[in-house]
Amino acid sequence: MARKPLTPSEQLVGRRLPPESTYRDQVMMSYVKDPDAAKEEDRFCGRFAPVDSWLRAPHRAARKKGWLRAGQVNISILGSKAMPIWYLTESGKIEALQARDRVLQTRAARSEWVQDFHAARKEYIAKKDSENDPDVPSSPKP
Repeated sequence: MARKPLTPSEQLVGRRLPPESTYRDQVMMSYVKDPDAAKEEDRFCGRFAPVDSWLRAPHRAARKKGWLRAGQVNISILGSKAMPIWYLTESGKIEALQARDRVLQTRAARSEWVQDFHAARKEYIAKKDSENDPDVPSSPKP
């Protein structure tokens, strides 16, 4: 199967925009509070199941792989159905830290691409402006 052609923005930069990180990595990263904390309990946090429909499947997959477990207490907000708070298991903590690293690398690569795009766009605009000299009118004034 042939690759899609580069978009105009990607042609300016000269390479493709790096893909966004996977939803699974984003879900697992959300459980990491402070990876450099001294205490183990300060590194990770519990969370409700995601409300967004596109994050439910990765959350369910993480539960099936044994990375998440439901807490002992279900919480009801303003009389709604009681919902569990999900916590990382030991294998989930390792996976969450790795997912955090992958997401941060992806974000850094995308940020670098955006900076390159802005530089290329400024250069392109400057080149266009130099071709169209502003001192020479394109049409005679009445």
